[in-house]
Amino acid sequence: MKLILLVFVNFICAVSIGQLHTTNERLTKFALAVSDAALCDSLIQVFSDRKSNLSLAYSGALTALKAKHAFNPLKKLKYFKRGKAQIQAAVEADPSNVEVRFLRYCLQKKSPPVLGYHQEIEEDERFIRQHLPEARSSVLEKQFKTIQKKEE
Repeated sequence: MKLILLVFVNFICAVSIGQLHTTNERLTKFALAVSDAALCDSLIQVFSDRKSNLSLAYSGALTALKAKHAFNPLKKLKYFKRGKAQIQAAVEADPSNVEVRFLRYCLQKKSPPVLGYHQEIEEDERFIRQHLPEARSSVLEKQFKTIQKKEE
């Protein structure tokens, strides 16, 4: 019975994950993956299979996020480093993409200080503020403002 339920849940997740065509859809799933390890793994697979710079950014952000769900400290560090490298490559390839910069910004804001990954927070924040209207994403705008309010 548990196996049937697990297969059903994975099927439902796969169907809903396939609907990631807009910034709002992608960011909504990304936010849900923060507290759902299975969704995080599923999204990593989806974005790893796609060959775009935006997919590389999501794959990196989700891989780094996977560190939050891991128990073993060595695996946590491995996931974080791998994700960081992917998202940095995505930003270097397309530094004018607001969504990519937002993913890096989120990762840096939530990274523990001991990891030393906070160098571009202010640069990304300025860039996002300046280019937020171009993104035309209510979810990106809402998530960005939420992060800003937590600082105050």
